[in-house]
Amino acid sequence: MKLKKLILVFFILVLALVPIISMAAPEGYTVIKKNVVSVDTILVQMRLIDLNYLAYRPTGKFASTSVKVMQEFEKNNGLDSDGQVSPLDFDALFDNELVRSSYKSDIVIYGDSDDTITNLGDGINWSVVDAAFPVGTTANILDCHTNITYTIKRVGGDGHAHVEPLTERDTNKFYDMFTHTDTGYTYLEEGRLTYEKRPCVVTIGENSYAASMFGYVHGADPGWVTNPEDPEAEPGDDNKMDGYLCLYFSGSTTDVLSLTDPEHDANVEEASH
Repeated sequence: MKLKKLILVFFILVLALVPIISMAAPEGYTVIKKNVVSVDTILVQMRLIDLNYLAYRPTGKFASTSVKVMQEFEKNNGLDSDGQVSPLDFDALFDNELVRSSYKSDIVIYGDSDDTITNLGDGINWSVVDAAFPVGTTANILDCHTNITYTIKRVGGDGHAHVEPLTERDTNKFYDMFTHTDTGYTYLEEGRLTYEKRPCVVTIGENSYAASMFGYVHGADPGWVTNPEDPEAEPGDDNKMDGYLCLYFSGSTTDVLSLTDPEHDANVEEASH
């Protein structure tokens, strides 16, 4: 019995002294550059999260935030800080002697997500909402946590809706939705990131749908799109927002790799009870 215990202790000590095997770039690997979409990108983003450089879920698209944190990793580890992931960079990400980040990025969560939800919508599938909410259509949105309401306009989107507040007043209401202090409002207005997602109710015509709003303003401003059924209609006023917002419904998928988003799904379910 004692011999078995000694063997077990010896085995554990040997494992503790063996370094973790480094992961090499997979066969056929190509350099990951800005805006590249790939499965390898997901792996790199997951590793950057593990190393404390990236503070957001892996998306599969190597956008500006990923480039920025990759540059920080490269700088800390004596590599060429171009923000791209070469095979050398990939190997370094999984090296035993790498330098981790001592802090998260400055992505901030604003607002209070613990308030009681008092308004509910129907958890209707995106395919139905998509048909009821064509590009150029306006809708009213209500934040389930603050009961703030404002008007939005759909400007695009496939697996989910890309929307913008209709007017500058509506944009200010959007800021109010995610901020409870003057400081937080200023941060958002100046473009500081928030990746918070909020359950909400979207009313299109006479129907109300459970949805989830992504608080991050992103993408190039597509400009106002007139109603395709009335191309002569005047576009809306300047809403003072440079970019658009993503609005998810039941069954919606992401822009990148058409993935489902568990956080948005949970919000939609919450807003439909």
